[in-house]
Amino acid sequence: MGKKSRKLRSPKYAKKAATLRAMVQKLKSKTESVVEEVVEVIAEQVVDIAEKADKLLDQTQEKVDSLKTNVDNNPTKSQKTTRKRSSTTKKATTTKKPRTRSTRTRKRKTTSTKPANTAK
Repeated sequence: MGKKSRKLRSPKYAKKAATLRAMVQKLKSKTESVVEEVVEVIAEQVVDIAEKADKLLDQTQEKVDSLKTNVDNNPTKSQKTTRKRSSTTKKATTTKKPRTRSTRTRKRKTTSTKPANTAK
């Protein structure tokens, strides 16, 4: 019989174990309720943000449509968009020469000149 089973069968330790299990269950239920509340709050905030994003997209689309109609009404005036020029210049492309094979041969490792161990 092991220590754990002996302790659980003993009246003194059985009571302690039961209160511990009850406390663990109580804490789990509290954390579950807190997690559910947090999820609800976050879901509400996500919905609010999504609605704001939709409104913003509608406004920008209206602006784009109004600009398109203005350009269509005044074909003589063309709106130029300014674009920032990059400050870097392109490098001249160079062609690589094909590598020529070396005429030298690879050095081979020399064998060690240690005398062989002789058995006596």
